[in-house]
Amino acid sequence: MKKLLFTYLLVFFSIINVSLLSAQNMVKQSNEEELLQKYCDFFTSDSLLGRKAGSEGELKTARYVYDQLKTMNLIMMCGRDGQKFIIANKQDSIYSRNILAISEGYDDSLRNEYLVIGANMDHFGYNNLNVDGKLFKQIFQGANNNASGMACLLELARRISLNNFRFKRSVIFAAFGAKEKGMVGSWYFVNKGFSHINDVVLMADLNMVGRKSRDRSLRYYEGDPCLEIKQIITKLSPNTYITPDKGTNIANISDYLAFKEQKIPTVLFTTGGFSTYNARLDVKRNLDYSYMDDVCDYLYNFIMAAANYSGDIELYKPELTVEKHTQEEKKYYSAYEIDQSPTFFKGNELKFLQDWIYKYLKYPESAVDEGIQGIVYVEFIIDEKGNVTNVTTSENLDVLLESEVKKVVKASPRWKPGKLEGEPVKVKYKLPIEFKLKRRK
Repeated sequence: MKKLLFTYLLVFFSIINVSLLSAQNMVKQSNEEELLQKYCDFFTSDSLLGRKAGSEGELKTARYVYDQLKTMNLIMMCGRDGQKFIIANKQDSIYSRNILAISEGYDDSLRNEYLVIGANMDHFGYNNLNVDGKLFKQIFQGANNNASGMACLLELARRISLNNFRFKRSVIFAAFGAKEKGMVGSWYFVNKGFSHINDVVLMADLNMVGRKSRDRSLRYYEGDPCLEIKQIITKLSPNTYITPDKGTNIANISDYLAFKEQKIPTVLFTTGGFSTYNARLDVKRNLDYSYMDDVCDYLYNFIMAAANYSGDIELYKPELTVEKHTQEEKKYYSAYEIDQSPTFFKGNELKFLQDWIYKYLKYPESAVDEGIQGIVYVEFIIDEKGNVTNVTTSENLDVLLESEVKKVVKASPRWKPGKLEGEPVKVKYKLPIEFKLKRRK
């Protein structure tokens, strides 16, 4: 009898002990770092030629992601070639795709609410160079941007699939295509690709999470104020190995924007852009797989806390009187949701980049002296008369570079306006402007 009682007590306290384990004690493998490295080895492989949107390399990447998610016994939301879409322009139509999978929640009342965990598959591709009469390809591996985010996405999918009995809400894993072409993949998912978009309660974007330095670690940026995100992060802080800092500068432009525009709570996780993040030197040897594993541990805890949050997750709504929009603030469209895109001297935005921006853009001498390089993202609207208006830039690189970009874009000649159902409409663009220093001999 004593032996039987001891056995019952042992089982009882074992159950209590299991229930008191932190969310970090998940079903894992002992080689998470090796898995992360394996994923990054594939995403940065020269055989993919830089994973440019619409390329064969991006298609191979999409099929690889599909195959990995399929082995995790997740529910696939697309075929092996992905959820396909077209970036249609007269001179440069691009066929790209998203790869989507879902881990269904266990709670009958919450499983029809969704958390989306996203990262982009594509990068900048390659350049053909002629050096001393010999041709070779200069391939942009995009290791931190964004092989690191994709590797963490797959690792999170694996961990959550093994522990799906812990998640009340459903979790969607989204590998987006054509991010570097204006976040088209995420825009397509939000606006056309997912019929239950109104049931998405949170989007977490993983962008450049593979490097750490003395003054740069994991940071988070909210798209719009969300009290629940703050509460989740605050409660997690004492119980996790790493805690992200709240970003204080302007967040990188990334796939969370399409969700933000639909008033869905969003959070971007990033270690930020290093000087090589959009350059040829963004290579896999610079990645820190041990830190990426720590990032995955934190993100797993964050996602589970959000999936099991007892209340609603929604944007903060201040009790203020909202003024009605004036006629001057009429809706604008993206170039992909209208019948006829704006044209620049019979070309598209690529012609604008090549024949106007890069033709007249000057590299500020002070930025050259300080070795500052990278991407400035510029946003502008082509109005109903073809004028370039509302020019803004991200402010996370260098003020002088951004000022130069604004000056050149604002001086643009008039475009031929875009049309919807035969009527001129406002069209918004987001373009990456690259400043790249030449190596001194």
